Formats: sequence, structure tokens, C-alpha cells
Amino acid sequence: MRNTRMFMIEVVQRDDLSAVIHVIEQAIHQSLAVSKDEADSLVAGCVDEGLKSLLDPSGYIFLLYRQQQQVVGVVLLKPDNGLSSLFVDPAYHRKGIASALLQSALTLRFKDDPTAIIRLNASTYAEPFYRHYGFQQNGEKKNLPGGCIPFSAPINTLIIR
Repeated sequence: MRNTRMFMIEVVQRDDLSAVIHVIEQAIHQSLAVSKDEADSLVAGCVDEGLKSLLDPSGYIFLLYRQQQQVVGVVLLKPDNGLSSLFVDPAYHRKGIASALLQSALTLRFKDDPTAIIRLNASTYAEPFYRHYGFQQNGEKKNLPGGCIPFSAPINTLIIR
């Protein structure tokens, strides 16, 4: 039976890692007003967390969005309900991919922890997305490369049922 869907959300496998890294690199380098060294440092931090999830997947939700066999987005939700990564290749921005990935990760977490509080630190670029999605700022913006704005929300207010 042939898969005729144009896109698919699936769990990240080790074989997907280079494509996932590429998406993260593209998103950070093209979307954030930071130096190349700062961008590379941000990429390294995201990749490190992704590697941890592949080595010990318990509690992690690490998903990718594949469109026509190409990985164009990725989300990583940690066991402590911290949203570590949500990146979409800039060529695919504003097409609902980030929302689809986030909703998929939240739905999976909701099944195990319906009272979870989802936390994240948003870049200044992503701040409007998270506000629109229903996250509330819960602290002062930190002066870090790309911005670091803390947000949180109860998972049951984020799930589309």
C-alpha cells in the first residue's frame, strides 16, 4: 500500500539526525539576528538535547514533520514538560507546520500527563507564535543571543480537541 499523504509527522529516528540538524541550523541562522558563533552555539545546544533524547528516549517526545520525503520541521518536548525545540525550515514558515508539530507533541504528552504545565524560553522571533498559541509570559526577558523569553501554559488550555 502506497502512502499518498503529502506530509507526515513521525518520531525522530537516529537516521533522521542529519536532516533534523539541518532544519535547526537553517531556522536559527536565518531567523535570529545573532552572530554566526552565537547561532552555532544555539544549534549545538539544541542538537545536544536531541541526542540525549535518542540515547534515552523515556519521557521525551521528539517528532519531525516530513513533507514529500524532506524533513522540514522538528519539535522536542522534554520529560519535565519543557519545550526544548520547535523549528521549521524558513522556506516552510507560515504553513501551519509549527502548529501541527506542537499540537502533536502536546497531544501525546496530554495522554500521559493531562495536568502538565508546558514551559519554554522563546526567541524574540518566535514570541508572537507562542503568545498566539496561548502561552503566557512568566518572567523577564533574558539578554541572551536570540532572546530568551520565558513562557508557560497548562497543557489543557493548549490542546485542540
